[in-house]
Amino acid sequence: MGKAEKAGKAANGRAGKTPKIPFGEYAVIRSRRRTLAICVRPDGRVEVRAPLRLSQREIGRFVAEKQRWIKDKQAQARQRAAQKAALLPAVGGTLPLEGREIPIAAGAAFGFDGERFLFPAEGWPAARPALLAFYRERAGRMVASRLETYARRLGITPASVRISPAVRRWGSCSGRGRLNFSWMLAAVGEAEADYVLVHELCHLREHNHSPAFWRLVEEVLPDYRERRARLRQAEQRLAVLVE
Repeated sequence: MGKAEKAGKAANGRAGKTPKIPFGEYAVIRSRRRTLAICVRPDGRVEVRAPLRLSQREIGRFVAEKQRWIKDKQAQARQRAAQKAALLPAVGGTLPLEGREIPIAAGAAFGFDGERFLFPAEGWPAARPALLAFYRERAGRMVASRLETYARRLGITPASVRISPAVRRWGSCSGRGRLNFSWMLAAVGEAEADYVLVHELCHLREHNHSPAFWRLVEEVLPDYRERRARLRQAEQRLAVLVE
C-alpha cells in the first residue's frame, strides 16, 4: 500500500505549491514506484501515484500537463454514472423475478405482494438491502427444490450448498464438494437456473472445463449453450444492482 497525502503537501509534510487546476483537489499516493501515474476513479476523484521522494512541485507540473486527459476521463465517469443511474430500479419500472418482469409500485416499505415489488418513497437506496435479501431467500428456495433432481440423475451428492452474495459468478464449487450459488438465480427462469445447477454439480465429477466436463453437461442439458447465452445477458442487467 502506498502513502496517501493531500495535494499541496510534500513528502516530508511541509506545505508545497500546487498549480491551480479546474477539476479540484487530487490525492497523492506515494510508494516505491519509479514513475508517475494518474488514475481517475469512477466518482471522478483524481489520484496521482508518485515515487516516495518526488517533490510536490514536480507532481503538480505533471498533473497540469495532463489536465485535458483528466477532464476527458472525468467526463466519461460522469456519463457512466448517469447511464448507471438510468438503469437503477424505480417506481414505474420493472425488476426480473424467476424469468418474469415484475412491475415496481410505490409502497410504505419494500415488499412483494405476489404481483408487484413495492418501493418506499426513499427509492432505490432504501429498497436495495431488502431486495437483495428477498432475492437471496427466493434463490435458496429454488435451489432446494431443483438441485436434488439433478444430483440424483448424476449420482452426485454435494457436501454442502450455500446461497452467496456473489455477482461476478453464478455458482462455484470447492475442492471439498461444497457448492455456492448466487442470489442472482432468483431473477432468471428455471431453464437458465438449471444450467447453473447442473454446471456446478458436474464439477464435482470433472473439476475443470475439459471436453469430458462439457460432454457431461450436454448429456443432462443438450441445449446448455443457449441457456448459458441467456444467463450472460441477464448478468449484465443484474450487476447494476450491487455496483
